[in-house]
Amino acid sequence: MLVSLYLYSVCGRFTLKVEPPPQQDQIDAVKDLIRRLLGSEYVDMFGYTIIQPSKPDYDTFEIESLNNIIQLRGTTGVALASAFHWYLKYYAHCSVSWGVDGTGDNLKLPSPLPQVPTKVAMTSPVKYRYYMNVCTVSYSSAFWTWERWEREIDWMALHGYNLILSFTGQEYIEREVYKSFGLTDEDLNAQFSGPAFHAWERMGNIRGWGGPLDQDWINGQSLLQQKILQRQKSFGMISVLPGFAGHVPEGLTRVYPNANISRSAQWAGFTDPYCCDYLLAPIDPLFEKIGSAFIQKQMDTYGFTDHIYNADTFNEMRPASSDPVYLADTSLAVYKAMSSADPDAKWLMQGWLFYNEQDFWTPEAVKAYLGGVSNEDLLILDLYSDQNPVFPRVSSYYGKDFIWCMLHNFGGTRGVYGLIDKIATDPINTVQNTSYSMIGTGITMEAIEQNPVMYDLMSEMGWRSEFFDTSDWVKSYITSRYGSLEIPIIESSWDDFHRGAYSQGWDWALKSLVERRPSMSQTYVTSNVTLFLQAWRKYLEGRSEVLLDSNGPYHYDIVDMTRQVLANLFFDAYRMLIAAYQRKDLANTRVFGNKLLEIIDYSDNILATNPNYLLGRWLQSAQGWANNDSQSVLYEFNARNQISLWGPHGEINDYASKPWAGLYGDYYYSRWEMFTTTLAHSLQYDVPFDSDKFKAAVFEYEWSWNNDRSKYTTIATNTTITTALIIRNIFATSSSNYQVIQDTDAPLNDIIGALTTDVDQLKILCDLDSSCVGFNSNGWLKTNVSNREKSNGTFLYVKPQVRI
Repeated sequence: MLVSLYLYSVCGRFTLKVEPPPQQDQIDAVKDLIRRLLGSEYVDMFGYTIIQPSKPDYDTFEIESLNNIIQLRGTTGVALASAFHWYLKYYAHCSVSWGVDGTGDNLKLPSPLPQVPTKVAMTSPVKYRYYMNVCTVSYSSAFWTWERWEREIDWMALHGYNLILSFTGQEYIEREVYKSFGLTDEDLNAQFSGPAFHAWERMGNIRGWGGPLDQDWINGQSLLQQKILQRQKSFGMISVLPGFAGHVPEGLTRVYPNANISRSAQWAGFTDPYCCDYLLAPIDPLFEKIGSAFIQKQMDTYGFTDHIYNADTFNEMRPASSDPVYLADTSLAVYKAMSSADPDAKWLMQGWLFYNEQDFWTPEAVKAYLGGVSNEDLLILDLYSDQNPVFPRVSSYYGKDFIWCMLHNFGGTRGVYGLIDKIATDPINTVQNTSYSMIGTGITMEAIEQNPVMYDLMSEMGWRSEFFDTSDWVKSYITSRYGSLEIPIIESSWDDFHRGAYSQGWDWALKSLVERRPSMSQTYVTSNVTLFLQAWRKYLEGRSEVLLDSNGPYHYDIVDMTRQVLANLFFDAYRMLIAAYQRKDLANTRVFGNKLLEIIDYSDNILATNPNYLLGRWLQSAQGWANNDSQSVLYEFNARNQISLWGPHGEINDYASKPWAGLYGDYYYSRWEMFTTTLAHSLQYDVPFDSDKFKAAVFEYEWSWNNDRSKYTTIATNTTITTALIIRNIFATSSSNYQVIQDTDAPLNDIIGALTTDVDQLKILCDLDSSCVGFNSNGWLKTNVSNREKSNGTFLYVKPQVRI
């Protein structure tokens, strides 16, 4: 085995040979996409040709005007769709993005269609452009119908993705396989999670939570998967099917009492009966039998395979041993379970385990584990390359090829953030570095439908091999997103967003405090909030330019930017509340408690103006799969629990929180109302704030909301601009006439150092607090400004009634 470890670490490159669909089928798929997107009248305005690649195994597309026809050429249907999308963005100044009923699209094409003055030819610098995360199928697409999946597959094709994780409906496969090995429906009921938690059941983190799973769901998801696979194949996409990772129902211990089955450690605090998954040791002979049956059943059910499978035995779980031989034998056994049924099988492995458990996965352990499988048969997803790449730490996976991925998002939590400049350079630097074995780019977000600019950029990195000016790229992005050329005030605002919010990566403290269970100690980080506020003001001022008032993407972005402005202010108001409470100031505790609730209320108002930010739509999509009331109750509980408690006792509470109208105005508002009322009661009656007692009380409310059946609207108010302007006037504008002293500060006597240094917002905060007499230009609010001293560049602002 040690010899094979050495050989597998240095020999060969990953190879995957897939029989493409007929060329005409791929052309027809692209024509149908254009028909769905623009209408039948546009189909014949383009020419379509499948061409041979200029570099073997690397996609190419071309765009050219010939005889007033826009000629699209590509090596596959995906490349052809990419050519069409490139034309839309860079010549027609249009775009396709996430959004309910097309509200994220700008598809007002000029007439006649613009011609392409010079032929465009793009060859991808990588073989694979990967899409999806094992968690996305639960956080985003858990309750999608075929219509929504059809739209997403179109999005994938337009954005150039040719390697797609395809995990829908695998419970049907598991049911059929496990029953053939003697398990019962009762065994499977204890194993299968509810619809909103499939991802973590499949990875062996939990079992049974949110279930039991009914046969209607299992069968319906299997039929949906067959449609998904057929449509992806029509574009020439490669579908990654699930492999067998070894996580099995408890019932297998009864049927096979001598099998080497152990229990995993607790994950995220879950307890029995939902924790401690049963893991069949890969080196047990039964593993290969079940694994090969799993692959064979998929091939029989779907009628084909693209010969590539994903399996993650140790996702956020430690192996039983760090012995190099054990690790190599384990990975080899996982692969053999695939290849015994499909001799052409390839393994796509998530590299998350190597980042998440770095103290176990030392370079030596990684080398041993990867060494069990040949380089030709294993491809790694470097899942978090955008912020925490693993490949430099483990010598580029010791010869295994990998895909450079942007993870970016966890749980679907919203925040305006991303690393534009890093995303525009790191993939190019890495693929050009011959010491790295990078052969793909990918997006591996846990949830989609957020920060579309980051995904538009990362999608293009699958085609770009030369460096470019990101400021120019952002200008072209807003031109295609909003469909208008040269709007200086919009360009200026986006330049600020780029320099501020989109120069920061993910951090857990980015999550809005509104969406977290209230407590006495909360942290929050974000980029320059003052720069963001100023950019937002300019962004609003551009609303009347070139019909932006009626532009769907502009409204989509206005809602998100306004939500972020309020989230930033919420943290400063929260700190003023805590400061008032700690100095036993009942009046100001009540004032700032009310202010927090007002901010939540207006946040709900702006979210309610756009269909992409409605809780009711998420719940409606869950209920849409139900055929009877008991299913409706279960599916809605799943939908509610995932975005709130995430478990029976709040095991990962608020991890998947969402900025949705209804969730803000009801669930989050109620929790913060309980908190602010409790603080005021504590001061009024001179009783200490009891954190444990409050948690118990708020959990009781949270659990009752999880089981509630109240209806939430699915229809937006469509008053985005009006509501945003009202919010600007209330939360970002002040008419208070403070006295201003230049080059002066008043040290000490601070209430808080605010995140914002915007004068209007500081006036609002200071005006609310009766103990505040002024503030300085660095954001420090003061209870006393009498001890003034010279401070070059600092401005001291003093309330008009205070003598100076």
